[in-house]
Amino acid sequence: MGHSVLLVPHGFQPSYEKGFANGLARNGLEVELIGSDRTPVSDIDSSVKVFNLRRSQNPNRSKLKKVQNLLSYLVKLGRHLLLSKAQVVHLNGMLLGGTGWAALIECHIYKLVARKFFLTVHNLLPHDNESEEKKAELKRLYAVPHKLVVHTEKMKRALIEEYEVAPERVVVMHHGVDEIPKIVSAPEPEVALRVLIFGGVLPYKGVDIFLKALVHCSAFPIVAKIVGESRNAQYAKEIRGLIDKVSLPHRVEWVQGFVPEDDVQGYFESADVVVLPYRHIDQSGVLFTAYRFGVPVVAFDVGAFKEYLPPYAGFLVAGKSPEALAEALERFYTSRLEYSRDAIRNFADSYSWEKTVRTLIPHYMEQII
Repeated sequence: MGHSVLLVPHGFQPSYEKGFANGLARNGLEVELIGSDRTPVSDIDSSVKVFNLRRSQNPNRSKLKKVQNLLSYLVKLGRHLLLSKAQVVHLNGMLLGGTGWAALIECHIYKLVARKFFLTVHNLLPHDNESEEKKAELKRLYAVPHKLVVHTEKMKRALIEEYEVAPERVVVMHHGVDEIPKIVSAPEPEVALRVLIFGGVLPYKGVDIFLKALVHCSAFPIVAKIVGESRNAQYAKEIRGLIDKVSLPHRVEWVQGFVPEDDVQGYFESADVVVLPYRHIDQSGVLFTAYRFGVPVVAFDVGAFKEYLPPYAGFLVAGKSPEALAEALERFYTSRLEYSRDAIRNFADSYSWEKTVRTLIPHYMEQII
């Protein structure tokens, strides 16, 4: 195909950057990927050129090390952008500058040095900061790239109607799913319901709502694993406090820190259900990861979840209260043996990265005027 794309994820989710790069490469594009020490290089297609410019992503580094690392990264990234011959620069992670003036300058630099500049909008507004002032900042920012990429039709409509983005500048590319494992195991039925909450532990994820729901679950025991790191010290303290208050017969374990790619499958395979008690979100990669391993999902009705959760893969919860979630967990418990992991995995296959990225390719090849 001969078209070349430079992907800049800024250390965004390793599985996402891997899937995105592999999907493009397997459709015949020449791909350069800016990586970090967390980039799963061994799982990336051999045709993808990976440049580890970001290096360490260890959150336990000193502030000085983090600043030094960031400055070094900016210099190396700037040099790479200037020398790259890629026809498209696609920022498919988060902006380093956040959403304010620094982010606006960052976007203008990309547009200045790139022949075509694409920006993936993972969430229209930052989590836990949905003010009108923030919306105005983002309206300015969304006006800069040649194209904006979103993962749902609902997000596209919002960009057009609320942010006044021209329809031809918005591309809907469904979130992708990594390769479906040929063999997955499912836990043997037990009296306890084994719950998995996976991903970053932040207020918008509603982990506190789940922990408060346990008080209202008395018909059966729940064994829960919360797997993910928290970069919000205050919220982490709240979650630890709630975990300490969980009483028998329920048990909760918090596995903190970065989860290596090789460990992900084991966490999902050992769960009866993945719970997503999100207060708000546009789309979630955890939802598709659950499908990849055939695990049913119970989630609050937020974002575009309604469009991506068929009855055989789980169900949505009306309301966002601990009581509503407790009722939903009881409903799932009584029907948990009715879900087919094979059916869920077959559904996931329709969202493989190799398929979902194809909607981007014609836009990559468009002549930008």
